[in-house]
Order: sequence, then structure tokens, then C-alpha cells
Amino acid sequence: MFTGKPSRRDFMKTASAITVGTSAPVHILSHSVGSPIEPTYSANDKIRLATIGMGTMGFGDTRTALLVPGVELVAVADCYEGRLQRAKEIFGESITTTRDFREILSRPDIDAVVIATPDHWHTQIATEAMRSGKDIYLEKPLARTIGEGQAIVRAVRRYGRILQVGSQQRSDTAF
Repeated sequence: MFTGKPSRRDFMKTASAITVGTSAPVHILSHSVGSPIEPTYSANDKIRLATIGMGTMGFGDTRTALLVPGVELVAVADCYEGRLQRAKEIFGESITTTRDFREILSRPDIDAVVIATPDHWHTQIATEAMRSGKDIYLEKPLARTIGEGQAIVRAVRRYGRILQVGSQQRSDTAF
């Protein structure tokens, strides 16, 4: 829970809770039930976010992340020019757009990334993101193989980053 100043861990917990469809409002964050706190934020409290992969899930995850107080979208990457143009239309002309995810990972001013790319890119981009000091919200699946999953776990441990995997619908009884 927030203790006044949001951390990257607070962002990841809250963003993932919202994304998986929780019905609890984001603003009801408390130390104990019935004791909501009203966090205050300064410019230094911003979590600067970038999204890699601006398809349906990337747009949805980005919109959800921006509901968290203190989160600011600064850049997006996608290999399709139309998605980059749409991102500027939806999220503002001030965001940086690129077709090369490495440009995002090389920026020291980005704290966290949403990775919503095709599955075969997850391991490479997540590992490079952690090496670059970024925390991650990664769309499912974590990896395609056991070996890829193990590589991601090793990277989390080696670089000490936070990684949250999205698992929408997987806990629904229909699945």
C-alpha cells in the first residue's frame, strides 16, 4: 500500500490489480480496512512509463496504467507506423514514438515498461529491459518455453527488477 510516496512496486501492484479486473477503486488504498490515505505527489514522484507493443493489449494496458496516480506515459514503440500515430492521437503529441524498442530501453528517464508484443519477443525484450534498469508489466505468456521462463527468472534475480505478468481471463471459471 502507498505510504505517501508511490514506489515502482506500488505502481506495479496497483496497475496489475486494475488490469486483472478488480472492482476496487484505485483511490481506496489504505493501511487497514476503513482507513484510506490520500497520497500526495510531487514532480519527483512520477513513474515515467513506456509501452512496447501498441496493439489492443498495449493500448488497454497503457490506459489502465495511466489511471494510477503519478504515472506518466513518455514513449511508445511499435513496428507499425499507424499504431504510433494512433498513440499520439490518444495519449498526446508530446510522447516519443519509435519503431525500435531499444531506443526506449536506452533512455535513463524511463522507469517502467509495458511489454505487449507478440509472444516470441517477450524473453528478449524483458531481459534487455531489466538489464537497462526498467521494471516491467509483461503480457502473458511469460515465455514460450521452460528455458525462456528460467532465463527471465534469472534476469529478475540478477538485476533486482520488478516483473508482473498479466493474466487476464486465466482465473475465470470459463478457462
